[in-house]
Amino acid sequence: MAERHDQSDPLDGLSPLAPGDPSELGSYRLLGRLGHGGMGIVYLARSATGRAAAVKVLRPELLSESGAQARFHREIAVVSRVPDDFTAPFLDAEIDEHGVWMATAFIPGLSLQQSVSAFGPLPPGSLYALWYGLLRALHSIHTAGVVHRDLKPSNVLLTTQGPRLIDFGISALNGSTSLTSTGAILGTPGYMGPEQVAGRPDVGPETDIFALGAVMGFAAAGTPPFDGDNVISVIFDVLHGTPRLSALPADLDTWVRACLSKEPAHRPTVDSLLRTLSDTQAVTARRQLAGGDWLPETVSRATLRRAQLVLDLDHPYTPPPAQTPALALPPDRFTTWTVRRPAPGGPTVRLRPPATPTGAVAPPPPTDGRTTDIRVRRDPSPSPAELHATPADMPQAAPREVHTPAPPGPPPDVRPDAVPDAPGRGLLPRLLPVPLPPPPTEPSGGADPAPDALLRTFAVPMEAELPPPPRTGLRRRWIPRLSLRRARR
Repeated sequence: MAERHDQSDPLDGLSPLAPGDPSELGSYRLLGRLGHGGMGIVYLARSATGRAAAVKVLRPELLSESGAQARFHREIAVVSRVPDDFTAPFLDAEIDEHGVWMATAFIPGLSLQQSVSAFGPLPPGSLYALWYGLLRALHSIHTAGVVHRDLKPSNVLLTTQGPRLIDFGISALNGSTSLTSTGAILGTPGYMGPEQVAGRPDVGPETDIFALGAVMGFAAAGTPPFDGDNVISVIFDVLHGTPRLSALPADLDTWVRACLSKEPAHRPTVDSLLRTLSDTQAVTARRQLAGGDWLPETVSRATLRRAQLVLDLDHPYTPPPAQTPALALPPDRFTTWTVRRPAPGGPTVRLRPPATPTGAVAPPPPTDGRTTDIRVRRDPSPSPAELHATPADMPQAAPREVHTPAPPGPPPDVRPDAVPDAPGRGLLPRLLPVPLPPPPTEPSGGADPAPDALLRTFAVPMEAELPPPPRTGLRRRWIPRLSLRRARR
């Protein structure tokens, strides 16, 4: 399997409070939404003592339904009697003007679903610790006379001290059938035992054992043992298919296959599975969970980062603004002001910069007393004699042009206004460019481009600050003197 990279959001699953959400429930200040389902909404909250909590509230539209209220009260009764070992401890419950709500300790770890999606399947060492922790959690739940009935990767939170089993929304007391009706299926396809899929009334601890095997198969391979294109195919695979398991150690593979037996009577119990662990395996798992080193480093780092962010969150959560990357300019467009370097006697021409695409940052226009970068084609440098010539005596040669792509749209208007060249030297016209042919492309293969095709950047004064053009040829005042000399001879 390809290597996964850290793409998880530390606060993945947390969203801001929606309009109409209460700001407080009892002594808990609500900070954001953790999720919602068909029956309730779960909020991240902080108690008066500063403890982070997950507060579940019955949906307002269900307050008038006696069946929904009875189910929520049943969940409160179940959670309040479950021990704290490898589960989320129960904190409080109340009925007030906002409805019925229940608070449990907030577990800041990533879920098994999030961890596998972001970092890939767990290694063998972590699989043994996960197996041991989930067996301990089911042992505590079943000893309290509760059947979870919805054990799946998203309900298993990974903390440095071991896995935590949460969400007892469809749990029931062992032997109770009040949540099951004819034709109704409560659970998650792919992690439900065949008896639960068929809607039989004999849903008990054996159903949690089947879900445990499916969760372990997902943690090792990254895909559930029973899968399909739709719910019907998944249910058919659960009832009649063979589990697809891979990457499990040999002994774990044997135990997981026993858990995925079609008949509940053929599945092992939690106590028997705990006894099958050797002393070395049990001691190693306990040591890893106590030391907090059972998770891969990437998962552990993401879990600690998430916990730190939740601890620092003291006000209602607001997601950071989305950063839209700026659009890159086309490679054939200049982003600076461009001028034509005049040949001797030619006018200085200033080119308007091309239109800036939406989202890109345009270069600042030149200001008085400053210089701006320009990009021109490499031309031979003027000789010293050319530098000392007067502008009046320059021959009228064609200007050298910079081959710059024309901006999109119609060509810009030519403004015939003039800009002073220098005191006492007249005016220089300021023109705008006409479409020019594209520059020659750079030769392929890494070869050096032709010298005349190279571009270089200059810092040149603009407009009135431009120096006088290079001067070549004889000065005009020499012509009368030369005529007089010839006449004397």
